[in-house]
Amino acid sequence: MSTDYGRGTSHSLIKDERGVILVEFAFCFIILMVLFLGTVTLSFAFRDYVSLQKVVREGAREAVITGNTGTAYSKACQAAWLWGLKPENLSISFQQGADGARTVEKCYGTYHINLFNYTFPTLVGQASLSDININSAADFGWWDFTKKSP
Repeated sequence: MSTDYGRGTSHSLIKDERGVILVEFAFCFIILMVLFLGTVTLSFAFRDYVSLQKVVREGAREAVITGNTGTAYSKACQAAWLWGLKPENLSISFQQGADGARTVEKCYGTYHINLFNYTFPTLVGQASLSDININSAADFGWWDFTKKSP
């Protein structure tokens, strides 16, 4: 009666192990590349989000200073160009509110992001695989002490 339970049979199934490391590397490399490119794509989306925040802050600030939303819109578009946002993907709107002696200018921005166009522009043929909209808003206000509060 033998108690080795097939000892040696596993070695007889795989006689040549020369290509195993290359196959394992190929599988790991694919997984690492997907993680790397996903991280790069998300970093581009985060960059666009931070840029949009700066654009709406600039628009709201200009609306408060000049009191003119047309001028504020053009200043926000200039800031979008400065921060690398595409004007055709950007929409900006303004809203003014008042509460007694306090006046607030609100600037809202929406930016349409084409994911994977930064990392795979020729692969996807300039059409994105997944589109998302990011939104941001900024409020700037001032107190007019010449007015009396109710």
